[in-house]
Amino acid sequence: MNEDRKLIYQSAPRGDEDARVDDKGRLKLPARFWEYLNVRKDSTVYITTFNPQMKMSLIYPSSEWQYRQEVWADLARKGPEMAAAIESRKVVANGYGGDSTIDSQGRVLVPAKLRKEMALENAKVFLSFDEGRFNMWADADYTANLNRALAQASASYDLLKSMGEG
Repeated sequence: MNEDRKLIYQSAPRGDEDARVDDKGRLKLPARFWEYLNVRKDSTVYITTFNPQMKMSLIYPSSEWQYRQEVWADLARKGPEMAAAIESRKVVANGYGGDSTIDSQGRVLVPAKLRKEMALENAKVFLSFDEGRFNMWADADYTANLNRALAQASASYDLLKSMGEG
């Protein structure tokens, strides 16, 4: 990882935080998430999903979205199978996604198609930072995901501990 990428991750918010998508489809970013975008000098984001069945929306700072596009272009050159996988990802991302400008109150407009598919309309959501982006789940999906992880926690702990990550 180069130095610029390390700095991006160092200033990232840690942990999950709840927020709300209002009845007009605007997500009010939690303060530390908004501050992170300000530090990065990103005033726009790209909001999408790669797989609606996973029930996870993705919020990319615009500079990170551009970086991902460049990474995917390099991956697509590795062969036809990888090119097809990248193309599928881009089709889904563009089908559900859109750019959104952060307003003066730290709100972003979530694309209507994504809001509907992910049950985000006028809903409590949870955000977390992961790999240069924010992951967003509706409350019920977040809770289900957390409960699945808790059910596997002991087995996961033992496996990771055996690899020196305990």
